[in-house]
Amino acid sequence: MRWILLVPFLLLLALFAASNREDVALRLWPLDASLALPLWLAVLGTGALFLVLGAVFGWAAAVPARRRVRELQRAANIMDGELVAMRREKETAAKQDSEALQLAR
Repeated sequence: MRWILLVPFLLLLALFAASNREDVALRLWPLDASLALPLWLAVLGTGALFLVLGAVFGWAAAVPARRRVRELQRAANIMDGELVAMRREKETAAKQDSEALQLAR
């Protein structure tokens, strides 16, 4: 299923790069320097840069949620251990009660 979307997208990117090979001059206003790059590299490079930045910021935004999940998982593991211990105590108490009832008869 992934290939159905990926292959046409990659084909479009390749066609875009092949169709836009002209150089463009990139300038930053207060500076006098300019950088000449092929148009496809400027466009796709900018897209790739912001894709990576978006992934990094998205990952960083999820850090508190992942930390909370780890805390809740630890608490759940502790509670599971306590539940197992309480069930053992209950079984032990039930066995002792049944033994006491048998001795009392």
